[in-house]
Amino acid sequence: RQRQMCIRDRYQIARTELAKEAIAAGRREDAVALLEACFVYPHNLGEGKLRGAQENDFNYWLGVAYAGMGDRSAAERCFTLASEGQSDPTDARYYNDQKPDKIFYQGLALLQLGRADEARGRFDKLVAYGEKHLSDDVKIDYFAVSLPDLLIWEDDLNRRNRIHCNYMMGLGHLGLGNRDLALKFLEAAAALDNNHQGVAAHLKIFCCCWPAARRRLPAKMPPGNRESYTGLIRRRPIRRCTASALRTPGAPSMWG
Repeated sequence: RQRQMCIRDRYQIARTELAKEAIAAGRREDAVALLEACFVYPHNLGEGKLRGAQENDFNYWLGVAYAGMGDRSAAERCFTLASEGQSDPTDARYYNDQKPDKIFYQGLALLQLGRADEARGRFDKLVAYGEKHLSDDVKIDYFAVSLPDLLIWEDDLNRRNRIHCNYMMGLGHLGLGNRDLALKFLEAAAALDNNHQGVAAHLKIFCCCWPAARRRLPAKMPPGNRESYTGLIRRRPIRRCTASALRTPGAPSMWG
């Protein structure tokens, strides 16, 4: 069953993916505008912004855009914001639970800031949590309005937990540079739910930076190409990050 996703998430995912494409195409001002829109919910969404909203990924990509524009001060400010927040993984069952991709982007932001040990700590936590809880027998014994899914009584909670843990381990290994393990766990999550937007987005970047992985990816893999995505995420501190490094099509892999 496809997991329910609120309109806010769809709004933000759409703009973030468009922003990544704009960055890759050299249209960084457009990317900034798209990402800035993620921080403010339009009236027609019919939903207000919760206090303490998690925005690590938006700030991270803003940092990448500003770095590509040569504005290192703005980039460092955005990477610093992206590195902050809750860093302990949870089952992400409720709206205020920390999502794994937010922790993943904390780690990437810390890498950009030259704080590699702290970044590794974020990635290690994702892997450790996924390994520990992959086989959990999940039950919900009460109802709460903060549950993000409507069909809570019909959903397979154990299946959802396996998707979540595989996604978490995939992101953790991706951050650590363990390509084969990252692909293994992201594939496992995609096999259980090929509509998972987070899995699809990170598989898209994965296959574009490592073309050899294309043969193993799901048939419904989103479109993309190496020239568009190689070099979007770099394992180098902001002080050594240049516009040319962020957009060079033939650059080394994201974490290699």
